[in-house]
Amino acid sequence: MTTTCSSNHTSTTSNSLPMQTHFRSSVISFISSSSPPKWNDFLSIIDQLPRLVSQTYPATQTYYKDFMLKFIYEEITLSQFQSDLAALLAHEPLLFNYFASFLKADICSSAQQVAARRYFCALAGLPVSSPASSPRSSMYEISAFSSSVQQRFEDCPGKIRDFVRLSLQRWRNGSQNARAQLIELLEDEEDLLEFFERTWPLR
Repeated sequence: MTTTCSSNHTSTTSNSLPMQTHFRSSVISFISSSSPPKWNDFLSIIDQLPRLVSQTYPATQTYYKDFMLKFIYEEITLSQFQSDLAALLAHEPLLFNYFASFLKADICSSAQQVAARRYFCALAGLPVSSPASSPRSSMYEISAFSSSVQQRFEDCPGKIRDFVRLSLQRWRNGSQNARAQLIELLEDEEDLLEFFERTWPLR
């Protein structure tokens, strides 16, 4: 009985090592890049980290489900976000140090909160945060949608770049023009277009 338990534990640990190695490589690449950070790289990292931590702390992955969407759509207070992010990044010192200035930022006034949100977005390569104007999709749905778009247009890398660029305009001036261009981009893909129009309704 003891031998079986030991064998299973070794297998689990061994299987997790490639994941941990790949994750650490992604983190180093993200924080050391000389170019502006890319939002999809950061979201991939922040999606993987709870899963790695959950090997030791099982409740972590459930708690952090859709964590970043709650920040992007301002469904969580900034003080709670700072606290939760600090707790999560404590498991990855490189990331903790990278975001340390945000984690320690004063957010007593409304102006300080706006500045802190923008600063975090700049560090993470994210668009500015904004309250959701309609029922939002889960991180899983958005990730699946993005993957479907990339698979559908894998032979047209220009369309994938346009999709990413225009999607980020949702939080910026000229968003309705970007929405119209995305509809044109997806017009021959009925299933993708239906999901898109549901998650980004015309105002």
